[in-house]
Amino acid sequence: MGLAACSSPGPASGQPPAWVSRPSESPAGTLAAAGAGTTRAEAIDAAMARLAQSIRVRVDAVEVAASSGTTQTGSHHGVTGTGRASTASLVRLSSAVDLPGVRVAQVWRDRAAGVFHARVTLDRASASRALADEADRALDEAARALTRPADGALARLRTARRADRAVERARAALDTRRAIVGDDAPRRRRLDELTRRADRALADARRAVTFAVRADTDADLAHDLEAGLIARGAVLDPRDPALVLVVERRAEPAVAFRPDLRLTRWEAHVAVVDARSRAVVARWRASGVAHGPAPGRPDGLDGWLDELLGPSPPARR
Repeated sequence: MGLAACSSPGPASGQPPAWVSRPSESPAGTLAAAGAGTTRAEAIDAAMARLAQSIRVRVDAVEVAASSGTTQTGSHHGVTGTGRASTASLVRLSSAVDLPGVRVAQVWRDRAAGVFHARVTLDRASASRALADEADRALDEAARALTRPADGALARLRTARRADRAVERARAALDTRRAIVGDDAPRRRRLDELTRRADRALADARRAVTFAVRADTDADLAHDLEAGLIARGAVLDPRDPALVLVVERRAEPAVAFRPDLRLTRWEAHVAVVDARSRAVVARWRASGVAHGPAPGRPDGLDGWLDELLGPSPPARR
């Protein structure tokens, strides 16, 4: 996004512009924010941050208003209404610099204090169009994922995850748009329908794509994997799994430059094997050097499971 910039030295009298003392006042059709800093760039960054925070506050406010009066559902997401609720943390488009229509309206320098003041504005119409386009792209992606045939157990699960992530992106865009210009009933209806379909597809895939964990060298890591799978809604079926996670971990002493140090070089590997075709469909690998024995739970394991299955239901808001 390019920022249109203009700079004004302020009134000839040296008095600050009115917006310095009234930073929240916005011209018609815009949102405005002001910030200050010791340099021009710092002042603009501060104004951008305030604008982004203003949008996030508005998103929170409309979410509270939208969800008030609804009843708790039994969804695995554990929220109200359709089974999901967006929060400011989900609104990746709420950062002001990610939105078109943001411009640096004015920069004024207080020479006596050695401080720059900047004012930025967001054109509501431009932001509305961009957010609507983003929502449409995400909704179209979800619709394609939900109608695309998946070949293999992991492909089915990943396709359902793709649809799930796409509806969340659409929700983020529409919630931000609602905070800026108001709600969009047609897109909201389409979002609700695709949300229900994505929830069903993901739940069905998690039930159908059963797992087993097999480890000859590391029972502790295997236990961690089983716990992580269960926490993310996966079904374990050691007798007839669709996917088998084969676990290996090796450890050996590492050379230390001090005799009082005990170092261990370790490597962990997990292969996801399709039980029907015997093909390896995904891998995870981690390695490092630890003080003392190898770590019980290698860094990155939870992130990989999130990519494979999605985050644990309690973490999804």
